[in-house]
Amino acid sequence: MTDVWGSNMTANEDFLYMEKVNGTEYITQSCSKKDEMYKDCTEAWETGQHKYGVYKLRGESKKTPDLLDSGFLAVCNMTDGGGWTVIQHRRGITSDLTFHKMRLWEDWKWGFGNPGVYDYWLGLEHLHELTNKEAGMFEKDLGANAAEVFHYFTEDELKTSGRFYLLLEIMQCQEAVIELRSSVDNYRYEIVIGKSGSTNYIRKEEAGSLSDKTSQSESILSCTVWKPFWISWVTENSKTEGVIRVGKGDVYKTSQILSWTDKNPLTVTKIGIKGSASSSVNKYRIFPRHYKLRVDFKRTDNYVMAAEYAYFRVDSETEKYRGHFVGFTQELGMYSIQNELDYHNNGKFSSWDVDNDDSGSQCAQSYQMGWWFKSCYHTRINQGYNVAFHWDGANTIKHVSMRIKRIQ
Repeated sequence: MTDVWGSNMTANEDFLYMEKVNGTEYITQSCSKKDEMYKDCTEAWETGQHKYGVYKLRGESKKTPDLLDSGFLAVCNMTDGGGWTVIQHRRGITSDLTFHKMRLWEDWKWGFGNPGVYDYWLGLEHLHELTNKEAGMFEKDLGANAAEVFHYFTEDELKTSGRFYLLLEIMQCQEAVIELRSSVDNYRYEIVIGKSGSTNYIRKEEAGSLSDKTSQSESILSCTVWKPFWISWVTENSKTEGVIRVGKGDVYKTSQILSWTDKNPLTVTKIGIKGSASSSVNKYRIFPRHYKLRVDFKRTDNYVMAAEYAYFRVDSETEKYRGHFVGFTQELGMYSIQNELDYHNNGKFSSWDVDNDDSGSQCAQSYQMGWWFKSCYHTRINQGYNVAFHWDGANTIKHVSMRIKRIQ
C-alpha cells in the first residue's frame, strides 16, 4: 500500500506517460487517462479514482499558452479518506536539488519538480485558483445605497440542504444583514453585523413578530477592507434545541461574538443578504465550499506527526499570494505539536528575488526558501537543499508533505 510519502509508487508501465514541459520530458506515473482532467483530487476520488498517483487537473492559469493543454499535473493522495491534492512534497533533506535556495518568484508561482518521482511544489497560481475558483468563492456587489431588500441565493450558488454554517466576507460602510429563512412564512433568523458604533444582533421572526435575541456593541465592518465572518445554525444535544452563532474570522467556532440557544429551532431552507441605503459600499463574498490543509511530518527518529488546518486559502498575485491558515488541530502523533502556521496566517509570500515580508530584511534570502514570511518565521518546511526542515522549534524533520482537500 502506498503511504503518505508515496514511497511505493513504482514505474508501472500501465500508468506511465511522457509530458513535455518547456522542452523537457518528464515521466509521470498517471492514474488517469491522458485526456481526463479533474477540478481537484477530491473530484477524482468522488468519481472512483482511488489510486495514489499523478492526475491532471483543470486550470485556466498557464505559464505558456500551450503548457499541459490548459491543465496541470498534481499528486493525488488517496489515503486518510482520499481526495487530497498534494501541494508540497519533500522526501528528504538531501533527496535532490529541487528546492534549491535560489528558486525565484516565477518558480514558486508556477511550481517546480517532477510530481510522483522527486520533491515538488504545486505552484502559487494553481493554489490560488484551486482555493478560490474551485472552492466556489463568488462576490455579490449590491451597489452603493442599495435598496434594502434581500437578495436570495439560488441552489446553484449556495446549496442550503444539509448546510449548517456559512463562511463570508463583507465590505460595507453601515450594517450588513444576513437572513436565514425557514420554509414556513414569517419564520426566520436575521443576523445584523454593525458599523459605526452599531450593535450586532441575532434576531428571530416568529409569526411576523421580529425580536432581538442577543446583541453586542462593536464596530467590525469596513468600507475598504474585506472582513471575514462565519455564521452557524446547528442543532445540538437534541433535535429540539439549536444554537445560532456568529464569529469573526475564517473558520467555524473561532472568535465567536454572538451565540443564542433556540429551544424551537427553524429549519433553514434559504439564505439572503441585504445592503444598506446609507452605505456607499455593499459587497459580500460567499464561500460555499472551502479547503482544509494537512501537514504530515516524519522526524529523523521516524516518528510520524500530522497537523490540520480547517480553512486554507491563497489570495491572488496582486495580493502577494497571501496565505490563510485557520483552525489548527493535531491529527496524528503521541507528542503534542504547536500551531506554527498561525504565525504565518495572512502573511504575504516572498522568494529570493521578491521581498514581501514584514521584517525589514529579506527572510527568503536569509533562510533560503520561498514562504509566507512575516518577521520572519515560526516554521520553515520549504527550506533549501541540504538543510533540516523546521517545525515546532526543532530541526528534526526529515520528510514533510502538505496537502489540501475540498470540503463541501
